[in-house]
Amino acid sequence: MKNLKAKGKDEWTLLAETAEELNQTLGLEPKIKTTNSDKEDLKDKIKKGIELLTEDDNLSRQTKFMVDELGGDVDFEEPQVAESQDERPNDKNESSLSNKSQVYIAWMDGMTDTDSLHQHVEERIAKNTISSWKSGWKNGNKLPPISEEVGKPEIAE
Repeated sequence: MKNLKAKGKDEWTLLAETAEELNQTLGLEPKIKTTNSDKEDLKDKIKKGIELLTEDDNLSRQTKFMVDELGGDVDFEEPQVAESQDERPNDKNESSLSNKSQVYIAWMDGMTDTDSLHQHVEERIAKNTISSWKSGWKNGNKLPPISEEVGKPEIAE
């Protein structure tokens, strides 16, 4: 777990985040509880949850790494970048995405006005921040992770 520990997360935090994502993705009942659990107990519970995973489950890179670290035997499919707006995945509820991802999706869908994007995220992000993001995205810089799923902007040469 050296790679992820280097990003400033300790093993218990990684395990807890993995448990939370498995709870959400698999709709586990009862849920894997992270409070009052030691590392070994949490690992055992996560391993039981891993047995329910399929290659079609949409998990974060960190959770896929943890599944692999804990001995999970799931070959996850790499998401394909959608060719057009009509082919974009609709399995994520936009409100569950980060503000930056929501702004990016709206921007890619043609909402280019900063004021409109500001309203789109219910004014949770400052207009100057949105303008800064747009400037970078136009040049293909600092794209949010969701760009892998919804596509990247065409960059004029």
